[in-house]
Amino acid sequence: MKSRKRFYSFILFISIFTFSYTTLRCQNIEISGKISDKNSKESLQFVYVLNKRTQEVVLTNFVGLYSVNSKPKDTLILSLLGYTKKYIYLTNYKDSIKNNKLVLNLFLDAKSVDLKTVIVMPNEFSKEEKEYFERNIYTPEIRTLSPITALYNKFSSEAKEKEKLSVYYNERLREEKLRKRLPNELIRNITQDEKLDINEFLLFIKIPPQLIDNGSNYELYTEVKKWHTLYKMQQSGTSF
Repeated sequence: MKSRKRFYSFILFISIFTFSYTTLRCQNIEISGKISDKNSKESLQFVYVLNKRTQEVVLTNFVGLYSVNSKPKDTLILSLLGYTKKYIYLTNYKDSIKNNKLVLNLFLDAKSVDLKTVIVMPNEFSKEEKEYFERNIYTPEIRTLSPITALYNKFSSEAKEKEKLSVYYNERLREEKLRKRLPNELIRNITQDEKLDINEFLLFIKIPPQLIDNGSNYELYTEVKKWHTLYKMQQSGTSF
């Protein structure tokens, strides 16, 4: 009788342990916190936080804060240009998970790097520049144009000059929007390329306007990495 009770107690223990382990393994947890420089304790922006299992990426904001959804068995990889890459094994923090949330304030060790000097070109339009382009490109709509006037507006040398001006203006607008979403330090962190000529790289890449305007950070960063691969292939003389 006693041996049977011990057997049932053992089975119950194994069942509870298995259920608890499975639940812990499958649950989603929200990890958040701040990433700072280990020596100066200053917050670090644009730190690349990669979930090794899902390959999803988030970046720290301008005050070093981040938030990412993971599972208790996941591994996070932190990287930032000029700092040593760091691996965070979440199994080491399983006892700190409360209500499916985990607060991790982390530090990165700086390393010595020789960064290539980058000349930052002014890309943002002034108010006067925008007014000039819009005044010279966009013709007020006239509903009662004669056929001759309509043909002139389409094929005249003046119309061709406006078309060229429009192409240049829209290209500058695209570059301005791209620069706002991808500052130099962020591009370096995404590509992990310390010697990248950023001005040359931005002239090389052709990111769709809809992705610049409406794409998520993850989609945009993935596109940048793809173009960086193509850029390095071109530099090495490898065919696409």
